[in-house]
Amino acid sequence: MHSTMALAASLLHLAAVGPAVAPNPRTPPSPEEIAAARSAADRLVADAHADDLFENITTGRGPTVRHRASGLYCSFSEKSVGRILIPSSADRGDRVACEERFEYWATTVSARRAPADVTAEQELAVEVQSDRSAHPDLEPSRQPSDPVPSNMLHRAPADSDLWLRSKDGKVTVHWVGRKQNGWIYLVRFITPTKLYPLMATVGLIGSIDDVLCTPERGRSVCRP
Repeated sequence: MHSTMALAASLLHLAAVGPAVAPNPRTPPSPEEIAAARSAADRLVADAHADDLFENITTGRGPTVRHRASGLYCSFSEKSVGRILIPSSADRGDRVACEERFEYWATTVSARRAPADVTAEQELAVEVQSDRSAHPDLEPSRQPSDPVPSNMLHRAPADSDLWLRSKDGKVTVHWVGRKQNGWIYLVRFITPTKLYPLMATVGLIGSIDDVLCTPERGRSVCRP
């Protein structure tokens, strides 16, 4: 996630101050930057007491960890505030999440082991209802206030989507879900509605494939 996060941040900065000062997100990281990111990833895992569940697979500027059992791939930006979440209500390792917050938007990715008769759509409905209970100002929405061309959403056929929007129209929440190999993967993205088209354009609002790093796929296909 962090490469697209950095690109979005660059575009927002560019819009504010002009092209001369925009950083180049494609500049290769230095060994010192990689070492710092690996240390940050170790701290994230340690803070969550999750050494038995997550491994550090950092190779860039942002801390990157992988949940061993589900293949959930959590790539944090060096400019964000992030954490690993392990709910105590579930059997250890059967439900995990990673949260990343920026000034203007936040993303939570999660994986939970699912019985055969539970679908991603059912789990999405439960999470959306919980979201609305915690935030009564949110209501169902068919699409963002500013429509986004479908080819910008980087969709995968197996993904399911639900949107929420604040009653004043200023905040959009986009949920994406998929069931695969006995796990349900969910992504929750929240941003000011006016920024949603930009986030979709740079690939922040994408497919569950963006957060999967399963052994059979190999790490080489995980997004950097």
